[in-house]
Amino acid sequence: MTTIWKTAFGADPLQAIGAWMVACYVAGAAVSLEFGLYQGIVVENALAAGLSTILIAPFLGFLVGFVVAFFTAIPALILTSVIRAIRWPRPLADMIGGAGLGAALIVGISGVAITRGGSWSGWLTVAGFALAGAISGWVYWRVAGRPRPNDPLPQKIVQDHVFD
Repeated sequence: MTTIWKTAFGADPLQAIGAWMVACYVAGAAVSLEFGLYQGIVVENALAAGLSTILIAPFLGFLVGFVVAFFTAIPALILTSVIRAIRWPRPLADMIGGAGLGAALIVGISGVAITRGGSWSGWLTVAGFALAGAISGWVYWRVAGRPRPNDPLPQKIVQDHVFD
């Protein structure tokens, strides 16, 4: 059981789960910004729409982040386990995995209707979700403690001053 647990979550499960939650929030905020910027382009008063988007995105990110977390919990766990088992190079693997999850999320939620019309706006939405997923994959990689520093000197300095 311990081997499966470490394969799924790594050496520190709480850090991996916390990093995933932060990545979901970042994906939610990024998607909120993308939709707001798209609306700012379409609406007449683009400056006001863009400004309101920037102001509300951090708060709307929590709501959208919960939706992202709900729909990606199991797929992200499986994808992370596969990435660790295959030993893909990171952070590229996390970014590609996040982009794939983002694109799959919007296509799955919309029932593929978003890309059926052949219009560019549907594909632009899928690309926007993929971009948000790639950004959140990179954030996951950074927050989860990767890359670990190869230089032990900063750790030694902290240990010398904290544990005197």
